[in-house]
Amino acid sequence: MLAALIVLTATAGGSGRPAMAAGLDAEEVQSGYRRVLATLAAGDEDQALEELFVFETGVLGEMPRPGKVEDFWRFKLRVIRGLIESQTVEVLVPVAVFHHDAYLLYRERRRPILAGHSRTMAQELAEVYAARAETQEANVFAGWMLTSFASFHQLSRSVSTSIAVYGRALELDPANRAAIMGIAVSFERRAEYERAIEALQKALRIDPGNAEARLRLALCADRKEGVDKGAIRGQLERVLTESEVEPWVRSVAFQELARQYLDEGRTETAERIIRRGLTELPGDQQLSIQLSAILDARRRPGEALKVLTSIETGDWNHSSPRQIYDQWPTKGLAEAREWMRQKMFDRLPLIGKGLSASRIAMEKDS
Repeated sequence: MLAALIVLTATAGGSGRPAMAAGLDAEEVQSGYRRVLATLAAGDEDQALEELFVFETGVLGEMPRPGKVEDFWRFKLRVIRGLIESQTVEVLVPVAVFHHDAYLLYRERRRPILAGHSRTMAQELAEVYAARAETQEANVFAGWMLTSFASFHQLSRSVSTSIAVYGRALELDPANRAAIMGIAVSFERRAEYERAIEALQKALRIDPGNAEARLRLALCADRKEGVDKGAIRGQLERVLTESEVEPWVRSVAFQELARQYLDEGRTETAERIIRRGLTELPGDQQLSIQLSAILDARRRPGEALKVLTSIETGDWNHSSPRQIYDQWPTKGLAEAREWMRQKMFDRLPLIGKGLSASRIAMEKDS
């Protein structure tokens, strides 16, 4: 956030930066960026994103050097600083969300350097907004912005980076449920079960009915040495008694609870649990396979074969409960991103007014 803070807190005439840097012309960059923002202010984000793509790839090229990108960022920050000075710090919200969406565009078009540049812009502007606004709403906004990017880091398997970004999001908004679950699953993937358990316990303090958090808590605890198996079974049973539990969560809970008893040689109890699961989730393939294995172990091959032959072919377009468990969590992210976009559109007039004020000021100076 250092670059953004330095430029955005400088006085209008005190930057001391040259008009030319790293082969870039400040006026060319700033006028081009203002044109893009003008299109955004008119309410056409899709067109503004296309114009940004043409503008930035035209100025920076396919593989720009880091120093050139840094100066490009500073020149654009001067434009943003002008908007803040003529309006309010709220103008940072639409600009930050715009660059969040630009990150997605660049990622889709395989422009990693410009994707990273837009991600840096969005994250830093969101953090500056939180620091300057000093309101809970601003902290929540910045927290969601970072949470959104942390989830993208997970999808690209940058787990360590996701943990750092989720951690910063939680410093801004400790009650962000998606960030809590996101960092918990990152810790779980890295076999850091103590830290995962700590995050999952926090999730349950905020929302005791979070069945997925309780399921993951039980499984993380089960992977540790010297744990109380009775307590783990108790957590799994509680998952199954919660209301409004997603079917995949119930399925995995039934499977894991049955496995707990199988590990103790209590096959009759395990069979009873699996049959209970199939009563609640008829046709569940994994429960059926587990039941068949239990029946075969209990020397009832005829019944085991009957269960196997009754399993219907699955739909390859839908993930199994285990596959869903192994995916990165996304609950709440789509709604949060839409919420951020709505905040962007609500504040677009600030960009238009700021650009008009800047144009008037430049005309007076000339």
